[in-house]
Amino acid sequence: MLVAQVSDPHVTVAGASPGAGVDSHARLAAVLRCIAGLSPRPEAIVLSGDLVEAGSAAEYARLAALVAASPVPVHLMAGNHDDRDALARAFPDHAERFGEHGLHYAFDLGALRLVILDSLVPGRPGGALPPGEVDWLEATLAARPDAPTVVFVHHPPATTGLAHVDRSALDDDRAFAAAVRRHPQVVRVSCGHLHHAVTLNWAGTALSVCPSTAHQFALDLAPDGTIRPVDGPPAFQLHRWHRGTLHTYTTNVSAENGRTG
Repeated sequence: MLVAQVSDPHVTVAGASPGAGVDSHARLAAVLRCIAGLSPRPEAIVLSGDLVEAGSAAEYARLAALVAASPVPVHLMAGNHDDRDALARAFPDHAERFGEHGLHYAFDLGALRLVILDSLVPGRPGGALPPGEVDWLEATLAARPDAPTVVFVHHPPATTGLAHVDRSALDDDRAFAAAVRRHPQVVRVSCGHLHHAVTLNWAGTALSVCPSTAHQFALDLAPDGTIRPVDGPPAFQLHRWHRGTLHTYTTNVSAENGRTG
């Protein structure tokens, strides 16, 4: 079972850039082409937030065209750059997945169960899970204790040591962590937001962060570190459930030809 995670594409209108002078639309297109050409091909793509740069209808229209062309089913999440209403209008197939607390849902993919959370707080770079969403997560996990589960959330719930983005991480992760600890079938919590690949232990499981398809953030471990976008290669992750273990592979892609680098 193979799932691709694509994160933080920050799709813009034509001629604009989210940072480092990159064409984020072209880079996402290259990554999607690369995923479609993999053998074996992933069964699904999870697009884990910050789908567009400014939350505009024009940006979502460009994203929707790319998603519609993908032969691999794409499952969307909200990030802090997103607008829930504009997202729902652009993706009517996802509109029915919106609940009281945003775009959260779960689905089965072979032996794996994937749970999608919504940590968007409008107008803030940081994120949060309201109590009602944590309750929904708890009930969702309790319903399938036998199914190995990957939980996706845009904002990392743990301190990563990258101070410049830890300042906008998930608010108060204690209830979230407690829910995950109570359900040992959670084999991974996976995030975006950091524009950098990171792996650490959290809440009795592994927490991994997928890099961006747009630009990366320079590695800065100083306590007073600052965000510095750099023109690194677009990247994505593959999560492979194989013989009872989840393997994660981070892959760089050539923005020119859509091939792995």
